[in-house]
Amino acid sequence: MSGADEVIAAADVIVAMGRGDAYPVLASKRCEDWASLHPIGPSLTEAREARDEMGGRAEQLAASLGVMGR
Repeated sequence: MSGADEVIAAADVIVAMGRGDAYPVLASKRCEDWASLHPIGPSLTEAREARDEMGGRAEQLAASLGVMGR
């Protein structure tokens, strides 16, 4: 098992930025695919919109897990 596989195995939730289906170990985990938010390549405005959307999704995910915010 690689170091990345060990981290994935220990995680409660995996957030993939696309290609989540490429990792079989994810099949046994709660996996969220945020591929539509991948910020590489778009304009600065689109990258900022993706950043803001990821922040909102991360806050929702943390709340669903009962993790305290900042």
